Parts: sequence; C-alpha cells; structure tokens
Amino acid sequence: RATCVGSDYEVIIVDDFIDDAVSARLLEFEDDRVSVVLKEHRLGFAGTVNIGMQRARHDIVLLNSDIVAKPGWLEALQYSAYAIDPAIGMVSPKLVYPDGRIQYGGTYYARVLAPQWFGHLHVGAAATKPVANVPGYNRSISGACVYITREAFARVGVLDDEFWLGFE
Repeated sequence: RATCVGSDYEVIIVDDFIDDAVSARLLEFEDDRVSVVLKEHRLGFAGTVNIGMQRARHDIVLLNSDIVAKPGWLEALQYSAYAIDPAIGMVSPKLVYPDGRIQYGGTYYARVLAPQWFGHLHVGAAATKPVANVPGYNRSISGACVYITREAFARVGVLDDEFWLGFE
C-alpha cells in the first residue's frame, strides 16, 4: 500500500493454502481495495494466479509474495506497458536480490534441448550494470512480477495450468 500512494488499484490475494495461520494473517489485510481468496488445496502457480486474474476488473499485476516493491514501481510498469510500445501486452521489471545482484534481467533461448537452452539474463551481475538497465523485448518474462494489460488478457486469457512452474 505504501508504494502505491496516489494510484488507483485493487489487490486480489490468492492464498495457495500454506496453512490456517497464514490464511488468517492474510485476511487481516482485507479492506475496500484488498480482497483475499482462500483455497482449500494447492493448485500451483498457474492455477492460483488464474483465480486472481479472472476476478480482476482492470489491468493485472502478478506479484510473488517475496517481491519487495519500491515507490513508483506500479507507475513504471504501467508506463512501460502503454507508452513505450502500444503493442506490448505484458512487461516484467528487472528483479534484484537484497544484496544488489540481479535475479532476473530478461530471458535468453539457445538451441532446443541444449543443456542450458533457456535462462535469465545478467543473473548475479550488479544491478547497476549498464546493459541490464536498457528496456528490451523478450520471448518470455518472469511471472514473479508481471504487468498485463486488460486488452492482452482479453486476447490471451488465463495461464495454461497443464504446464508446471516456469512454462505457463
């Protein structure tokens, strides 16, 4: 909430059922902008976020529970999704570990079935690395933090829950 002051937003928390204590704690966050959906069993990443996306009324941001947002994060994602290229439907930011190293800075693909045919760019590099601070196009993005325009969601729909973590 503190990082979204002045923004119009709605938060939908979908609990992938960890335990009753976590569910009870999440319910404490409910208010006029925050709703909590409690599930009785685990559905995995795709199944869980699909529930939230189907309830959303506007653009969608998927945000893992371990992401620490900084002021202006939501506006930066929204700007990137609309102002840079109107054809963009989804954007994901550079993700940085607490020690300042990059966790995710885009994706790469090598030959199919190569030992390392897919991966994240700039992993472990300093977050200040110049090339890691230039917007770019990717074939895939991180689901840990992703902004999805309402139009893109209407065209594509929910994630395919037949694929497991990493390939939705």
